[in-house]
Amino acid sequence: MPNFSTILSLLTSTYAKNWIEENLAEDPARAALRAEGDPQMRAALATQLKYLQKAQKKLPAWFEARCLIPAVPFEQCSGQVAALLKPTQKGGRLLDLTCGLGVDSWAHSFHFQEVISLEPDPERAAYARYNFELLGRKNITVINSTAEAYLAESREPFDFILADPSRRDESGRKFLLEDCQPDVLVLQNRMLELATAILLKVSPLFDLEEGFRLLPQTTRAEVVSVDGEVKEVLFHLQREQTNLHEISVTVSRKGEVFRLTTPRDAVPSAEMLLHQKPAFIPEPDPAFYKAGLVPALQARLKEHCPTNLNHPQGYLFSAEIPPNFPGRVFAIQEVHSYKPAQLKKLFREKGLKKAWIMRRDFDLTVKNLYTALNLKEGGNQTLLFTRDAQGERWLYFVKVVN
Repeated sequence: MPNFSTILSLLTSTYAKNWIEENLAEDPARAALRAEGDPQMRAALATQLKYLQKAQKKLPAWFEARCLIPAVPFEQCSGQVAALLKPTQKGGRLLDLTCGLGVDSWAHSFHFQEVISLEPDPERAAYARYNFELLGRKNITVINSTAEAYLAESREPFDFILADPSRRDESGRKFLLEDCQPDVLVLQNRMLELATAILLKVSPLFDLEEGFRLLPQTTRAEVVSVDGEVKEVLFHLQREQTNLHEISVTVSRKGEVFRLTTPRDAVPSAEMLLHQKPAFIPEPDPAFYKAGLVPALQARLKEHCPTNLNHPQGYLFSAEIPPNFPGRVFAIQEVHSYKPAQLKKLFREKGLKKAWIMRRDFDLTVKNLYTALNLKEGGNQTLLFTRDAQGERWLYFVKVVN
C-alpha cells in the first residue's frame, strides 16, 4: 500500500490534474481502468474523482479550485452553504479546534484577520494546507495538534473559538458530548479563558435544552437547515455572564435565507385562529420543529396570513399560501376522517395502491399506516395524517404547490 506522501505526490502531479480534468464527467471506477499506475494508485485517483464530483454540489468552491478531498471529512462536513451561514461576528483572531476538511475555517476566514485551525491527523492537516492554498485563503494557518494540547500551551488570546467535535465511535447510542473528541465539556472553561465567545457545533440529533444545561454560558441555541434538511445545531457561548437566552432558526431554501430568533422563555404557544375553510397546509422547515419554534413562526405569519396550529409538532393550516414561507406548502384536494375500513374502500374505488404518506401529531407511525391501509410506498399521491384540536384523526389528500 503506497504511503500517504506518495499518494499526495500523485494526486498533486500534473498527470493527476490532467486526468481529473479529462474524466470529470466519467464514472470514477471505469475511468480508473484507463489510468496509469498500479491498482492502489488508480484507486486513489478514482476516489479523488468520486468525491470531487460530489463536491460540485456540496462544496462548489472546493470543486472549482480542484481541491483534494479525503472521504471521511467530506462525508462529515455539513456543506458550503451551512458553513457560510454561520459567521455572524468579525474580529482579529479565530481559533478552530477541529479543522477536518476546513470548511468552517474557510468560511470564517472572510470575517477574521487570522485563523488558526487545529488538525490532529497529519494527513488531513496536509490536505487542508494544500486546499487553503488553492482556495487563496492565506490568512489560515493549519497546525497539526490536538485541541487539548494546544489549549494547554496557548497563552495568546483569541476573539473567537470554533469547535465541531466528532464522535469517537459510530455506536447507536444517544448523542452525548462526552462521547466526542475533543470533549468540550472538559475544555469549555479553558476556551472561555482564551476567547470571549465560542461557537460549538454538535449533531443535529442533539437536544437543545440539554445544551443549555451542560453549557451554562450559552446565550443562544441555533438550528441550521439547508433545503429542508437540518444540518447543524449550534450553541453560542459568551464569557461574560448574561441573562440573554435565545433559540433561533436559520433556514436556507433555494438560495433564500430565513432567520427567526425568540427568547427561550417566551416561545408562544400554538394558537387556533378563526378564518375561512383552509385550502393549504404549510409545513415549516424541519429546523422549526427541531427548535420548537413552529408557534413562533405562526405568530410571525399572523399579520399577513393567519394560520391554524393544533400542536407545536403539527401542521399549519391556511386559507392562502403564506408569502416567503420557509418550508413546503401543500394544496388540500380532499379531507377524510381517519376510519381505516372506509378509507380502504375509498382507495379501492380510486384504484389507489401506492402513495407517499406523511404524518405529524398522529398516533400511528408511517409504517403502521401503510400496513393499516393496505398501501405501498410510491406513486403520485401524497397523503397527510394529523389530528385536530379535539384529537380527531384526519387524512388529507394533497399536492405540493410550493
